[in-house]
Amino acid sequence: MSGEAAGWVPGEDVAPLLQAIPPGSGDRLTDGLAAIEAEVAKLDSPTKQAVGWSVILEEGPKYLKATLKDLRIGTYLALGWGERKGLAGLRQGLDLLVGMLGEPWEQLYPPIDRMKARVGALSWFAEHLGPRVPAMLAVAKPKDEDGKALVESFARYQAALAQRFPQGGPSLRPVEEAFAALQKEGKLPPPPEAPKPKEEQAAAPTSDDPILAPIPGASPVGKDPKLLDEFDQLYVETQKIGAIDGGNVDWKLVRDASAKILANSSKDLRCIVYWGWARFCIDGVKGLAEGAVKLAAFGKQYGANMHPERPKARTAALNWLGERWEGDLPKALQSIPEADANAIKTALDELQAAIDPHVKSIEGIRNARKGLSTIKVDKPKPAPTERPKPAAKAAAVAAAPAGPPAPVVPPELEGLSAQMLAAVDELAAGGETAITLRLRRQALWLAEPPPVRGSKYDCESLAAKDRLDIEAVYKAKTWEDLLGRTESMFASYPFCLDLTFWAAEAAGELLGEDARQALAGELVALAVRAPKLLRGTDRNGMALASKDVRAFISSHRGSGGGAPAAAGAAPAATPAAAPAAGAAPAPVAAAP
Repeated sequence: MSGEAAGWVPGEDVAPLLQAIPPGSGDRLTDGLAAIEAEVAKLDSPTKQAVGWSVILEEGPKYLKATLKDLRIGTYLALGWGERKGLAGLRQGLDLLVGMLGEPWEQLYPPIDRMKARVGALSWFAEHLGPRVPAMLAVAKPKDEDGKALVESFARYQAALAQRFPQGGPSLRPVEEAFAALQKEGKLPPPPEAPKPKEEQAAAPTSDDPILAPIPGASPVGKDPKLLDEFDQLYVETQKIGAIDGGNVDWKLVRDASAKILANSSKDLRCIVYWGWARFCIDGVKGLAEGAVKLAAFGKQYGANMHPERPKARTAALNWLGERWEGDLPKALQSIPEADANAIKTALDELQAAIDPHVKSIEGIRNARKGLSTIKVDKPKPAPTERPKPAAKAAAVAAAPAGPPAPVVPPELEGLSAQMLAAVDELAAGGETAITLRLRRQALWLAEPPPVRGSKYDCESLAAKDRLDIEAVYKAKTWEDLLGRTESMFASYPFCLDLTFWAAEAAGELLGEDARQALAGELVALAVRAPKLLRGTDRNGMALASKDVRAFISSHRGSGGGAPAAAGAAPAATPAAAPAAGAAPAPVAAAP
């Protein structure tokens, strides 16, 4: 709650009614509720029967404590306390309603998807309270502490309503007019002065970022984008995720279509969520962090008024976010720099605080946190201690420019590797076989990549977008396409071990179990020689092996997946001598 209601603590006269109710507290339709509603109905009865306020004031607190936090019961109690106790009772009733409006929004009754019923209950209260205010406050005096407390309570209530109902909220006009008349007569102190905003908050912030800038025109949030062609494109692309024959998601299209909608047509939660995930799929960790930070800023600026308007639809957008972060993020990202991890955690906290009152559930944000928590955080290494200054000659050597990153294959083995690859290409001209798949790995796995620092290695793994695209082909079981993709990319990303895992699965379906076992044997041998690779990352922090790969290797150790070579040894099937260019390769150890 913000404004006047921020930081307010309910008094002892209403706090017990705001305490949480144990789950499973019983049926909503109790005898007490029936008795209360029977008395309240008399207020609008043409027979003008006397209302039994004692029944309402006895049964109402019991109901709020033991059965349900019903906003309607709160309004009945507030009106009843005002009728029975005058100024002090009305103050107590307003405090109760402020406290209920500060409750977790999804736990209040009527349900959150019946927002009109909530507005109706509070409008009913204002309509019935307005005419009664003069009688309730007949003995009020401007210098009384009770009068001051009442005016402050009413200001808090106004702020709470403005926070919960930025648009289409209940009208307070009958009550505001009654208070204004009493203040003009000197029976109530004037309303408290609004706190002066800080200098930097004096004007609504503007943004040069089109995604965060208000939509030009009458409404800063624009209209629901569901009728736009770009939104149809987003639906088509995002439906491909997890579909057996859906094809690959065009994440650049998702990014650009979302950005266009957000800049020109609608401040829509679904679009900013799609945009953020597309940024990760295209730009990796940098895109993930920037997407999370911008999502939080979007929530803070537009959380109350953003599209879609229905809380359930907003919740669905957050659930989509949670599914991607919890299910797909750990497969594509194994480590993340500490600064980025902290920025993302802060962004998720800010997002939750901003939109919690305006959605039905924040389970999607919780799931996003779960996914993030499974990823290793790379802490920056402490700066090295200063060493003694070297001699002049040594200084000259130190000043020499650093060389290029170390190649995947050591220079002394480049010739052998090239000859092996040439032989593989010739053998594979008529189609891939278990031998060609295995020799291609041996040619590029003659040595593991050198470490950069910690668990990072001087090589490149697949970007998140490419990884997710190929994983979609794998899930679709289009084996021929999968094998073609993995082998075309293997030379560029030999130490993205998922490529060999996917190739093994495709080869097993297309070429037979021997082909699957051949590649499994190579993975096992590499894992024995360089076990740290399995939990390592490339120079950009992208994982070299997913959980699926590690499980695949574990299942094939000692179970027909090939006899692993001794740690540090060359692959068992390396040719004894380098074949001449264009010649057939030397004999290879038998495939497992």
